[in-house]
Amino acid sequence: MPLTYRDLKNRRYLEPTRNFAESVLTIKFLNGDRSFCPFHEDTKDSFRIYVNGKDEVRFHCFGECGKDWDIYDVIMLKDNCSFQQAQKKFAEYLGLKDVEFHKGRYRYHVDLETGQNENQDEPVTSVDDEDLTDEHRKVLQESAEFYNDLLLSQKDGFEKVIKYLKKRGVGEDTIRKYNIGFCPALKDEKHEGRALLNQYMERFTDDLTLFQCFQRAGLFRLLDEAHVYYRKFIDFRPGKIFGRYADYFANRITFPVYNINGQIEGIIGRLTHNRGLRWMKQNQEDTYIQSKGWLYGIDKAARWIKQYQTVIIVEGIFDYFAFYNISENRGHPIVVSTLGTRIDDTSIGLLTDLGVKHFIIAYDWDKAGRKGISTAAKKITDSKVSYLGSMKEDEDPADKLKGIITGISNFGIHHLQKGMDIKSRSGKPVMSSFLVQREKRNKIYKDEVLFKPTENLDNERIQSKSTDYWYRKSDVLPALTYDSGNRARLNKKLKEIRSCLENPLKDPPPEQNQNDYFKLPRNFIEDEHYMDIGDALILHLRLAIEQQTRERRIKESDSTIADWMRTTRRNIRKYKNQLKEAGLIDIRVKGIHQSLTVRYFSKNNTGIVMSKVDG
Repeated sequence: MPLTYRDLKNRRYLEPTRNFAESVLTIKFLNGDRSFCPFHEDTKDSFRIYVNGKDEVRFHCFGECGKDWDIYDVIMLKDNCSFQQAQKKFAEYLGLKDVEFHKGRYRYHVDLETGQNENQDEPVTSVDDEDLTDEHRKVLQESAEFYNDLLLSQKDGFEKVIKYLKKRGVGEDTIRKYNIGFCPALKDEKHEGRALLNQYMERFTDDLTLFQCFQRAGLFRLLDEAHVYYRKFIDFRPGKIFGRYADYFANRITFPVYNINGQIEGIIGRLTHNRGLRWMKQNQEDTYIQSKGWLYGIDKAARWIKQYQTVIIVEGIFDYFAFYNISENRGHPIVVSTLGTRIDDTSIGLLTDLGVKHFIIAYDWDKAGRKGISTAAKKITDSKVSYLGSMKEDEDPADKLKGIITGISNFGIHHLQKGMDIKSRSGKPVMSSFLVQREKRNKIYKDEVLFKPTENLDNERIQSKSTDYWYRKSDVLPALTYDSGNRARLNKKLKEIRSCLENPLKDPPPEQNQNDYFKLPRNFIEDEHYMDIGDALILHLRLAIEQQTRERRIKESDSTIADWMRTTRRNIRKYKNQLKEAGLIDIRVKGIHQSLTVRYFSKNNTGIVMSKVDG
């Protein structure tokens, strides 16, 4: 009995199929099963060969194509030929002559359940819409609820997480109300960092487009097999199409973020310790997530902010719960978190549209927080702005409000803020305060929660313990080159550099050894300015190290710098112009000579804005 064209798609032809794709179709596979997609500009090796539940060899693009094919689909697309021609090409490569070919019309597959979708003549197109769709929001919400249920249903297994949250002022009722969850770690013996992935594994196997939807919603990540730690968690066995993936938030508490209409926008992850990168937003490069302008808690607070015309704006999520816990009106919160020390114009506009007349900016009392308060006050010109006063150096609102056992009412805050509009006889800005009871070491005493107008801010003296983060030169310098034209490798290098910047030394190095190190301003890292520079970050860091080592301006030519960076003068000029545009480098030219000075903030100190530069 002759073989049919379907028989040639069976898993026993997996290796010949892979060899055909490589040798004839020039699709080179990395580590056996992944490649750069040949049908779109791919930088993330999104193309996979795998065996599905029906023992068929398939190909899938997890990138912009989002499509699933068999070997005949790939031949037709690559060689622009008919289905009959594709069958013959593959059979001839296999050396098979007695094959029963299909002679009817053929439509290439996308949906594994229906078996067909698009006409074979329709070209593969890239994704234009980069906004979250209802389907993305659905999987985000399902995932948030899954992690919440996992945490609350396995409290004994995650006792440390429950205790940590309770210590930070987040009890079980709050966990339920705010849909807070936990994603187990890679080293967790039961879940292996794939609790969500395993929950949906059967559905993903039947419908790979569903997996792509989760991936575009920022819920999974590809483990870096070049990293020794991650490599031991990868399943390299043939057919394990998801063996290199894990839950994005592995080993983190999950805090879903909603917009003013109650629609989920994304998730924030937090470690249960303070080592490494404590907070993690979803990666925006590979997803439809847009985290700028997020206001944590706005879905629950909008109605009450509008009623009381007052909002308390905090930096972190635990600061949010610190105010939430001392409120007499927990069901009517007027607090939101900007998840950092920046409040953008969109957020200010949204709050202004709600009728806010009194802004209380209660950021941490460090250099970054103080700067954030000052910047916000300058942006908010038509309303009263005040801040939480009397905080100690590096203290945050969660620390400041710890131990308070009496509640503060929204009504009281609203009227105190109104009272601050009244000018004193001396002409000085009016401050207001609440007297509260605080418990400390089983003793009750009275204390003051003070709100100060931002006109007082310039008179507040604060010195940060350390204004810089230190790094070992040898950890960073080897990566500071442009020696590859491959976009995927360059992205990988940038990811490694950023990871290094997010893990500075705990303490400054001894003075006698400081020549082996370099430093960057804390605000440059904590306010994520380094994330805004794109590929130019590599040049910026190399020049910064050179400038600090020499303790003077850099006077080398573009040719010399290009040799350092293993690239061309054209590239150096391009990245120099980007840094100049962002206000991060001064360039002086005298005759044929140039001198460069590295900066870390634009001169007007309003942050970094980069326009796209082609080339």
